[in-house]
Amino acid sequence: MDKRDFLKLSASAVVGGMISSISHAASITETKLPITRILGKTGIKLPVVSSGSFQGDNLMLAREIFKSGMIHFDSAYMYMNGRNDVLLGKMLKEFGRENFII
Repeated sequence: MDKRDFLKLSASAVVGGMISSISHAASITETKLPITRILGKTGIKLPVVSSGSFQGDNLMLAREIFKSGMIHFDSAYMYMNGRNDVLLGKMLKEFGRENFII
C-alpha cells in the first residue's frame, strides 16, 4: 500500500466514523415519554422519576430537563436557600404552570 492509498483509506475511515457517531447521537437525543403512575385516588399521572435540587442558578439546565420529558419537580426553600424556587418560577412562567407537577 502506498502513501496515497493509505491516506484515502484513513480519510474514508474518519468520515465513516463521523457519520456513525452523528447518527448514534441523533438516536440518543430522541425524546421518549416518561413512565407514569397514578397518584393515589387523585387521578394525577406522576412520572416515576423526578428532578430535585439544581446545583446552581442554571435556567438552561432547567429548560433542558423539562424538554427531555421531565415534568415532576421537587422544590424546597433549603435547595440553594430559596434560589431553586426562583429558578423554577422563571421556568413555570416560560412553559406554563399546567405543564408541571411540583
